[in-house]
Amino acid sequence: MPGILPLSGRKLTLGRLHTALAGDQRLALTADARRRIRASRRIVDRLRHDPAPHYGINTGFGILAHQRVPAADIEKLQENLILSHAVGVGDDVPAEIVRLMLLL
Repeated sequence: MPGILPLSGRKLTLGRLHTALAGDQRLALTADARRRIRASRRIVDRLRHDPAPHYGINTGFGILAHQRVPAADIEKLQENLILSHAVGVGDDVPAEIVRLMLLL
């Protein structure tokens, strides 16, 4: 049975990357990493309701960075961002490369 490779979001060494790519271990976020993710989410949630512009949270992206997004459309903005990047052409990416992309 494979072990667990804890991911803290800090000091990801080449050795740990190699271990992760081998696929012999499951990946799991540490408690501290989860805490920091939740803290970041609280910041984004707060900025979402702030009347000041915050790039990519309540504004458009790139050339549309100065375009404010109405509060009612903020969730759709984030969904559209994910969908706009969820494309690909050509052969499927090997599983170990997908694993590396998710890890990074």
